[in-house]
Amino acid sequence: MGYGAVGLVMLAIVLLFYLRMVSDRFSLYRRPDNIRALLDKAEVFESVADDQSALKVIESGLIDHPDQPDLISRKKAIEQRIRDADNNDSSES
Repeated sequence: MGYGAVGLVMLAIVLLFYLRMVSDRFSLYRRPDNIRALLDKAEVFESVADDQSALKVIESGLIDHPDQPDLISRKKAIEQRIRDADNNDSSES
């Protein structure tokens, strides 16, 4: 009976390590889809000329993924477009 109990404990340990490994891999695979979804959502706002809302979406994504180059470049592009629109508005006045 002692060997059976040791076997069950070892099996439980292996199972825990396996589940932890699968969980870590799942979070890595989920990340690009999440970023793609954020970029798509921002694109919808940009298509209707709502750059402020698009910028909010991108900034919320940067909270979770601060080093993601696609989000950073999209944020810079949106900010530049907002600045250009503000400059055009002030020069027309």
